Amino acid sequence: MAQISAAEAHAQVGNESVLFLDVRRPDELEAIGKVSAKKYLNIIHTNVSAEFGKADDDFKVAYAMDKPGVEDEISVYCKAGGRSAMAQNALIDLGYKNVSNWVGGYNPA
Repeated sequence: MAQISAAEAHAQVGNESVLFLDVRRPDELEAIGKVSAKKYLNIIHTNVSAEFGKADDDFKVAYAMDKPGVEDEISVYCKAGGRSAMAQNALIDLGYKNVSNWVGGYNPA
């Protein structure tokens, strides 16, 4: 499974072709903040399979963006890397091919 360092991930925040998938809880977002990426989505790690398994139209209604294609690049992160690894596995199980997990998770410092 592909891994990416936080520094490598931060270098891609301006790239509109990369979806940054934050799988932390809402209280973590509020307390710690989030990546300021061009293309960002927050889905709790336990819901990734169900949400990315939705029909394209249902995903678009729920998230106001097109559902990524299986070849699209997705960079997954959480606080430390464990939940994002689970989400990465879920996406791979759904057929997504370009999914990277942040080594060590998100740290705004």
